Amino acid sequence: MNKTLLKQTIKENWVSLLIYTGVQMLLLFGIAGNAPISATGLAYYNIFPSLLMAIYVITTGTKLIASKVDSGSMAYILSTPNTRKKVAITQAVYFISSLFIMFTLTALTHIIAAATSRFGIDGNGVFTIIKLNYGLFFLGVLFSGITFFFSSLFNLSKHATALGGGIVGAFILLPMVAMFNTDLSWLKYFTPSTFFNPTALMGNGTAFILNFIILLVIGAVAYVGGVFVFNQRDLPL
Repeated sequence: MNKTLLKQTIKENWVSLLIYTGVQMLLLFGIAGNAPISATGLAYYNIFPSLLMAIYVITTGTKLIASKVDSGSMAYILSTPNTRKKVAITQAVYFISSLFIMFTLTALTHIIAAATSRFGIDGNGVFTIIKLNYGLFFLGVLFSGITFFFSSLFNLSKHATALGGGIVGAFILLPMVAMFNTDLSWLKYFTPSTFFNPTALMGNGTAFILNFIILLVIGAVAYVGGVFVFNQRDLPL
């Protein structure tokens, strides 16, 4: 990993991370401050965070690799003592870390909002909030892995956005269609978003552990694939 490149990547992307995280925090304050955790889980976690996170990973994933190749700045980065592998790993570390920060902050926001509301919060409530937010983190690892892979595969940012963003967008939209149209409920089984189930996470079962592992493994495979592809392919430098 290259610390200089990591600092530059943070500088380039912190505003968008702040915006998407801040919007989620504001929504949570507004909803969780006036409703019990169960109601917040149904009203908020089914749609808003996964949608906002998807927009973040689509826009950021393209910027990390493909946009730099497209603009020519990757030639400068690789002219320094940086290998392609080190560059790709650095960008992947930033991407995953930014999502971890995002959902750590939203978890803390929900806990604080619930604790200061008239409904209060207990240990089970804290654990439920942690499951919900880190479930979103693992889903984010998968989504970001997909956009990172296509960003590493293509030289043009428009192609990376079209393929990576299109797949992630479909994974977000299919559960929504299934949610609002019972005749199309079978569509939810064609997306990994099925492994993030807010209703189930608010219960006491342990199936979520396997679901989180599946999301993490698929995301890790996509990231490793992205690093490998970027390290091996021809670049127009």
